[in-house]
This record gives sequence, structure tokens and C-alpha cells, in this order.
Amino acid sequence: MLLFEEDPFLGRKGKSLIDRDYGNGGIQKMKPAITIEIDHQLKILPQYFQAVSIGDKTFEIRKNDRDFKVGDNIALSEYEDGQYTGRSILAAITYITDYEQKDDYIVFGIKTNFDLVHNPSK
Repeated sequence: MLLFEEDPFLGRKGKSLIDRDYGNGGIQKMKPAITIEIDHQLKILPQYFQAVSIGDKTFEIRKNDRDFKVGDNIALSEYEDGQYTGRSILAAITYITDYEQKDDYIVFGIKTNFDLVHNPSK
């Protein structure tokens, strides 16, 4: 699964990629070879985070208070009991519609960036 963390040397919007190894529960940092600009950081509850992380949930329903656009990079950051858990997933917005939504709400399709995952040799 693709995760990332803020790198203080890259600035507020810079994120350096890391690869989480579920085999032993540890997190291994990758060498900062790729920096991706994050357009929106969004909170997401654990049950929805899990569904996105395994590829079952490929959309978000959100209030359109951030001027979301197709092509924006979003960080979905797991949020539980009033705090961030430290787990995040990077995704790109691929489609947006407001069809049959409440006023000021949209549905947007997302594609997680699993193709950016690097599996370092052990």
C-alpha cells in the first residue's frame, strides 16, 4: 500500500514516499526519490480508509468547499477519536459530479497511486 509522510526538508506540500511492510508491522522509509505535491489533505474514518486501501472504495462524497478539480492529488489521512492515526493514502481525482447530491456536495472518483510503490530488496 502506498503511504507517505511529510518531509520537513521538502516544505509544507512536499511529501516523501514510504512503503509500509505489513509482514512485520514496521515502516521502511524509501529514499526520497519522488516528491508529489498534495492539493488537498482530507480526513477519513478507519472503515473507509481500509476500503480505499484495498481498492474496494474508489470514490469520495465531500462538501465542495475546496474547489476540487480532476487531476488534483489528495492525501486521505486516517482520523479516529479526534486525532490522526499517522496512516495516509495518496490518490488522484479522476472524475467529479454533483448529480443527485445535496447542495454544495460532490462525488469524485479517485485512483490510488499504487503504481508508485517501491518494494526495496531485502
